Amino acid sequence: STTPPPPPVSLGKPSLRHRLESYYSLVAPEAIANKEEWTRKFEIIYNKFGGDHIKETKLADKLAKKYGEQVRLLVAPPHRSHRRQIRAANNDDVRVKKGNVHDELYYKIDEDRINSKILDFTSPQFDAIYALSAPESIVAKSNASIFSLSSSKLDNISKFRALLPECDPQRMEPTVRRQKNNTSTGQTQTAAIASNNTKSNNETVAKKNKKAPLFLAMASSYEKPTSGPLSLLYSILQNRQRIRIMIRYVDCIRGTLTGYLVAFDKHFNMILKDVDEVYGGRVTMDAGAVELAGGGAAEAAPSKSTLEAQRRKC
Repeated sequence: STTPPPPPVSLGKPSLRHRLESYYSLVAPEAIANKEEWTRKFEIIYNKFGGDHIKETKLADKLAKKYGEQVRLLVAPPHRSHRRQIRAANNDDVRVKKGNVHDELYYKIDEDRINSKILDFTSPQFDAIYALSAPESIVAKSNASIFSLSSSKLDNISKFRALLPECDPQRMEPTVRRQKNNTSTGQTQTAAIASNNTKSNNETVAKKNKKAPLFLAMASSYEKPTSGPLSLLYSILQNRQRIRIMIRYVDCIRGTLTGYLVAFDKHFNMILKDVDEVYGGRVTMDAGAVELAGGGAAEAAPSKSTLEAQRRKC
């Protein structure tokens, strides 16, 4: 048996069901897997969106928003009687309005505007094409009330809609925001003082509730002066000061580290950041070092502590 041909694309019920089944078979096959459940859902869909071109367009937009724009539902064209009404309205140069969609013929340039070279925005013969190529000074001079320095700048496209003629469907009346006036000046000042006091109190509470940094909190036990040298390290950590630490070899000075103290413990282990490191050469007991110490070649080699003391004087 041959498969019957699909129904023609129309606003009829069988056509919409066939188009929906073809659409769901591509984007969501599970939606039509259960025949009885799909039949029940289709009746609801048809009662809400069926039988009308505009309703089917809304259905297609809704499905595209849910499943994406890669595959769209095929929408049936308007009925012949509806198309005749649109053609008749176009022939009479009457604007046809469907929700927020306007017929393009409404925005067709009138013949009296073409090559009129009138730059007044409010004039019925305003030549928009000439205004695009005309010097800015001439356009501003022709619209002095709009381009005057005293008038506020229209920095948003929606603000220009108030300048459109009243017959334009895109015109929008400017909205004026009214400010609530207090009953007296004294109440205004009292409210301002109370607001400032509340703000300062909130800032004080926020500062109290603000937690100290982790390493500073860990070192807070050495805050008292009785902690000895550790209290000095705590003050340096709290004030974010730079310190210089001397490092050594086993028997002599190796160099210095200068940076910001990040953390320390009771064993004087420290963590620094943004450190400048300076290293010196290690002192050895060679002939040159003996001469540096002031001894002769036949004399006994001096100790390393003596050599280090001599090196520091150089």
